[in-house]
Amino acid sequence: MKKYILVFSFVLIALLISSFAPNKPWRTNSSPLCDINKCKSCAIEHNGTFDLGFVEFSERGNYFDEKQKKLILDKIKEYSSSPNNNGVTVIVFVHGWKHNASADDENVKSFRRALKVISQKSSDKRKIFGVYVGWRGLSFHGLQMENATFWDRKAVAQEVGKGGVTDLLLELERIDKQNSKNILTVVGHSFGGAIVLSALDEVLLERLIHKKNHPNEKLKYFGDVVVLINPAIEANQAFQLQEVAREIDFNQKNKNGLKDPRKILHVISSEGDLATKYAYREGQFEGTVLTWNQEIIYRNYKGKQYDIDEYNLDLTTVGNFKPFHTANLIENNKQNKQPVAKSDTKAVHGDIVGDAVRDNWEYKDC
Repeated sequence: MKKYILVFSFVLIALLISSFAPNKPWRTNSSPLCDINKCKSCAIEHNGTFDLGFVEFSERGNYFDEKQKKLILDKIKEYSSSPNNNGVTVIVFVHGWKHNASADDENVKSFRRALKVISQKSSDKRKIFGVYVGWRGLSFHGLQMENATFWDRKAVAQEVGKGGVTDLLLELERIDKQNSKNILTVVGHSFGGAIVLSALDEVLLERLIHKKNHPNEKLKYFGDVVVLINPAIEANQAFQLQEVAREIDFNQKNKNGLKDPRKILHVISSEGDLATKYAYREGQFEGTVLTWNQEIIYRNYKGKQYDIDEYNLDLTTVGNFKPFHTANLIENNKQNKQPVAKSDTKAVHGDIVGDAVRDNWEYKDC
């Protein structure tokens, strides 16, 4: 019997060891002429109508290899300053939990497909360049144990966001400003939303404070749009941004006689995303109730009284915290000309959100 127990123990240990995803960069080929048909480790994939570059970070938020960053920034600069002066559209995607930058990762495949669609539907002559921010979102696989890594990966995501991601995004913004035709979009999904928020929190907060103290000046946006989709981060992490944004009158005209046309950050959460709506709250309970002492804080925003419970700020994701909601996106059924709400398409926005509405969506006040 002892023999069988020993053998079983060795097998179990072997399975556990083999189930750990390595903490390493996947995109190690920094050659500018890397052929994606022959090599899965290209730092830049040239796909004809678009390019896709990869920048990867360690769990401490440091670049695995700064050559990745330099290669990508140099290529984007080249497109931005090209003789035809068409500019470049840069779309940054920060992936979430259970993903990485490997060639076979489903988020990589999805982002590649999205870039292809965008490049095909684009009516202008800008070069499309995707930047995939990779980190160890998948640390363990197999044995149905992936879900057990939620809180470990959450802590890592926030650490990654406080590291080199801020540097990367600011470098991309600097290039974006060099040509008025350039477009810069930043998207973070799930824990990727937590990374983007951690990376840009102080940057956006400083710009909002400047706008509050200088109401006649134009709000300084970050790129063209920053979007958090089903962000797996508690509402408390965005509360300071929310506080300052509530003190700004966005209807006031600036010195050029114009209103600020959009907000500084978009937060979109689907009512069909059960992970951020329910599972996150249940998992956060143990880490907050036993660690922090929460209070009821009282605020008056533009004449309206709010009693905000820090307990709910800690337990609820930013996209599902109702005091932050301003509107719903509801898919419009064009045949019946009636809005049709679906559990996986209805979305709520944070108060610092602007009017990001597609043609087949209706924008409804809450």
